[in-house]
Amino acid sequence: GKETSEPGQLTPALVGEQLTIDHKPDQEHERARIERCGGMVERLPNHNNKPFIRGGDFLMRKSLGEQPMQLQYSRAFGAKDLKIFGLSNVPDVRILRISRDPYRKVRFLILASDGLWDVLSSQNAVLVAQHAVTQDANPAE
Repeated sequence: GKETSEPGQLTPALVGEQLTIDHKPDQEHERARIERCGGMVERLPNHNNKPFIRGGDFLMRKSLGEQPMQLQYSRAFGAKDLKIFGLSNVPDVRILRISRDPYRKVRFLILASDGLWDVLSSQNAVLVAQHAVTQDANPAE
């Protein structure tokens, strides 16, 4: 959360800003890599039509009674069974210098995975953190 202030405003407002992009299997560059490696991206109706990465032999293995892996994201450190089908463990890295503008007024930096960002906006996450701090509580709880 970054402080901003308007003329006449008594306390600075906090603004949530998303600094990275979540990697989802249906993004064009992610899908291309997955399909190039023999994997597939499929939207699953029983999972709110969200995109999942599956190995190329998913349906055959399932018909044989196996439980092949499928994931709702396209990058992960684990899930070794899907690595050959395009699941990547290479992160995007971004360096922010919070001692320089425009990040000089940063009050909170929230590091989280899609487990949070799929259900909470950057702005709401900052408001939760700010509320917890004003209540002398742990923002992570």
